[in-house]
Amino acid sequence: MDNNKFTPAGIGTLRFSIPLYQRLFTWEQPQIENLLNDLFNSFEKNKEQPYYIGMFTVYHTGEDCYDLVDGQQRCTMLMLLGISFGWRDFVLCDNQSRLQFFARKHDQQYLNNKIVVAESGYMNQMMENALSYIDDFLKNKVGDQADAFKDYVYHQTTFFLSELPRQYDLKALTRHFERMNQTGKNLENHEILKVRLLKLVSPDKYDYYTRLWNVVSEMDKSILPELDEDAAQSGNTAVLNLIINAEARKEFIGKEALELNESFKLSEIQADKNKPTTNSAETQSRAIIDFSEFLLIVLSTQITVERASEHFNKLKLLSTFEVLTQTAEVEAFLDTLFECRLLLDYHIIRSKITSNSVTGYSVQVSGDEVAKKRFSQYQSMLYVSTQAHVWLKPFLIYLRGNKDSSVHRSLQYLQEWDDERLHGQNIDLNYGAVNRYWFWRLDYYLWEERSSHFDDVEHRKIAESYIFRPNRSIEHIAPQNPKTNSNVTLQVELLHCFGNLVMISGSENSRLQNSSYDMKKAYVESFINGSVSGSVESLKMLKVHHDYKTWNEDQVKTHHDEMIEILISSFSGSRFEEAMRKKIGKQRMTQPAEAVS
Repeated sequence: MDNNKFTPAGIGTLRFSIPLYQRLFTWEQPQIENLLNDLFNSFEKNKEQPYYIGMFTVYHTGEDCYDLVDGQQRCTMLMLLGISFGWRDFVLCDNQSRLQFFARKHDQQYLNNKIVVAESGYMNQMMENALSYIDDFLKNKVGDQADAFKDYVYHQTTFFLSELPRQYDLKALTRHFERMNQTGKNLENHEILKVRLLKLVSPDKYDYYTRLWNVVSEMDKSILPELDEDAAQSGNTAVLNLIINAEARKEFIGKEALELNESFKLSEIQADKNKPTTNSAETQSRAIIDFSEFLLIVLSTQITVERASEHFNKLKLLSTFEVLTQTAEVEAFLDTLFECRLLLDYHIIRSKITSNSVTGYSVQVSGDEVAKKRFSQYQSMLYVSTQAHVWLKPFLIYLRGNKDSSVHRSLQYLQEWDDERLHGQNIDLNYGAVNRYWFWRLDYYLWEERSSHFDDVEHRKIAESYIFRPNRSIEHIAPQNPKTNSNVTLQVELLHCFGNLVMISGSENSRLQNSSYDMKKAYVESFINGSVSGSVESLKMLKVHHDYKTWNEDQVKTHHDEMIEILISSFSGSRFEEAMRKKIGKQRMTQPAEAVS
């Protein structure tokens, strides 16, 4: 199979069979309409632009004959489109259906009858429904453009074939299918991109770059070995040499890649028919970005990105990478990809996951534990508050030039970068306008200075274990519309000020919404006394609980100005300190005398 890229118009004599271990066509209206809408949107945007329907994993069974190991839903959908659109040259090959159902005579006969427009006593209801949805779509949405649309789909719908090794036996193929089926792993655009890019590398480097891609694409596992405690404290020469030395990286891919991926050999995977357990206590670590995001970030370090909203759109991964057309460009990108992956694993936090719940973050870079914790917390603050590409792109560029950067210097870089980008932003901390970032930044500096902000052991212990989490909602401490009679009645200015706001999870926001201050205080108390486990959701809320037994206008003003001062002091030592002092200082309730004058 010299060319693995096909369209319905250019499929030639290829024929496909759906093995017995595969399920039959199961797509329902939402999946079918999503595909048709995508095709039509692509058609309206650019009739000369290919539409990539994905990759079919196949196993060669004879001349131009392949078993579909993965992709049979999409392949069947193409057959149904061919029947509906009248693509006789596509749906038939040597006067037989191009798609065969092994040992399923009734379904095969149904498909054959649809191709030749003959009556059938047996009806495959899912396929019948799909044909009806296609006809309705043509009538109701495509209308007068039907012929042009059919022609576009015929010539521009593009798929790739990925052929499994021919030495695989039926047992190995079944295991491969079950592994994909169990884990819910669907072939994605980055797997199509892999095929496209590897076609452009030098033939003598094809195996090397294939192994390189396979290693870096496994984002759930760190490429680097775990460091023991002594190595983590003092630094690991072998790890740093691998990160810094290009020749060491080449040797690593050439000799170690297969060993690293030994556990992923398809022929050795044991099928497990049991449903995955969700109550395992085993802790795993995962990268904070997926592979498609990583690809786009690395590409952005090599090219000029004019419109970030389009460049970092994972749905446009394939079109974004069309800028790489030359062998030298592709190989340079792949080399950079591997280098950045090593830097990512060594310098960037990974989520610690237990039973699909984030229990914290860790970073592998060598250094003392206190410094590593500060570094990890600041990164996790950025991770939950800021789009990944916004901070990871400049940080990776910095790390490429400073591969052995110490944990202290790396934290300093991130804080300087963060301060600089905030310097150019407008700041409004009132409800309805405040950027949630400021709550997370405040929580970081409350955590960093927890010894001075929380003077009793219980509160300090809760603060010390604080974990940054995404998806937070802004809630009023004194509610806008109390559920019960409340002694706290605030003027609008105070009700919506930063001092009376806190950021918690959406679920807790729903539970505590419009609850009295006493109820919210009791919620925080549950963390203090240990009746609720986990991490308190806001150090600002913990600070309110720590400082105030009741909540009134004077306390709102006092707390508001104290939090403003903490935000101002977070820029202490920065070259933007004075500018940010003026900008954030305007948010105070009470201005100092020098500011008033």
